[in-house]
Amino acid sequence: MEETDYLKEGRNIQKFRDVFISKDIIFPEYKESTSNEQVITMTFLKGDHLDQLLKKNPDQNIRNNYGQILWNFFHDNINSKDNIFHADVHPGNFLFCEDGKVGCNRFRLCKSFSRTIY
Repeated sequence: MEETDYLKEGRNIQKFRDVFISKDIIFPEYKESTSNEQVITMTFLKGDHLDQLLKKNPDQNIRNNYGQILWNFFHDNINSKDNIFHADVHPGNFLFCEDGKVGCNRFRLCKSFSRTIY
């Protein structure tokens, strides 16, 4: 049911924007005024999906940069004092931007855990 809870996804977008402020990973802006139980509206993030990026045959430094950004993001998720974790990690949920940043564009499966679980 979480896959279709657009209001929860919107709250998750906002939470990630608030908690994981970074110069390297970007999140869309949730547009609450034009969203409802059946439609979610957010700003557009421009970038390539992983398959598109790899077709461009980026050099190892570019690959390493994106890999480090993703590692840092997931590590920060685990260490977050806000107990929120992006639980839907697959290439389709991330965009690789020309400016070297990574965009995260899906927030349906985000989990909160107690500190004892962490």
